[in-house]
Amino acid sequence: MNDIQLLPLTLQMAPTLAAIANDKDIWLQVRDRLPHPYHLQDAETFISMVANQENELIRGIFFEQQLCGVISITPLHDIHRVSAEIGYFIGKSWWGKGIATTAVSQITQMAFATFPIERIFAGVFSHNKSSMRVLEKNGFLLEGVAKRSVIKENVLLDEHIYALYRQI
Repeated sequence: MNDIQLLPLTLQMAPTLAAIANDKDIWLQVRDRLPHPYHLQDAETFISMVANQENELIRGIFFEQQLCGVISITPLHDIHRVSAEIGYFIGKSWWGKGIATTAVSQITQMAFATFPIERIFAGVFSHNKSSMRVLEKNGFLLEGVAKRSVIKENVLLDEHIYALYRQI
């Protein structure tokens, strides 16, 4: 999809980001560090924090020039420095349009070109079949399932670990 761009977030985008992220259905798919409810101040704090990040790729996902989500690549450290974690969410209004699939493709290409990494991975909650499919469409392989390893809203869940490897 040519109408999808990954762009740096600006403070002017905070109201839109707050509106997108303040959705319990999104919160149920991501880590608890994304607060719920998600307020304008949360969006402003997040955007200010990531504005000067040099060791991560954090971008707004734009569809037809409208912010519809966020995607990130976070390189790890120490002995795990050859790996990076991907995370993303898309506003519910844009689900099922292939936007996440394209955004994941774009940011993984950027990450392999930017960082000296060999592997990009994602942990996906067992009930998030859509995200699993997004990763699979991008060539991510299921490395394993960590049984009862995460808790979300007081429910123990399995976490499916997917990874994509640098092409040699």
